[in-house]
Amino acid sequence: MKKKFFIVGILISGCASSVPTLEPSHPLPSAQGKVESTVEQNGNTKVSVEVERLAKPELVHEGASTYVVWAQSHDEPELLQNLGALQVDEDWDGEMDAVTPLRNFDLFITAEPLATVLEPSGEKQLWTRVSAN
Repeated sequence: MKKKFFIVGILISGCASSVPTLEPSHPLPSAQGKVESTVEQNGNTKVSVEVERLAKPELVHEGASTYVVWAQSHDEPELLQNLGALQVDEDWDGEMDAVTPLRNFDLFITAEPLATVLEPSGEKQLWTRVSAN
């Protein structure tokens, strides 16, 4: 079963069958995006993230050079997974696909100095809740 979640600003959540409420955020008031999730046959959750109109990461968080996508368990908040860096183009639109063993989690994006950081150092720029059950 494929589900869609929209991320724009600080808080956006919803699924394909409803119209999400969109809230602008600071410092990324024009950034927006969406997340599609699918539970794979092996039980993992595949997520596809697409975002538009990001600011350069160094303008959002001092020392940042990339945007990192994270998954944080609803049930165990200490369980945090770096899903990888967004691949962005010259217009600062980005996308990525990733897999996580989590089913119910917050998915969020932060500006970071390296794609391989183990925990977020910047503020959540965009986020949504994913429930892949």
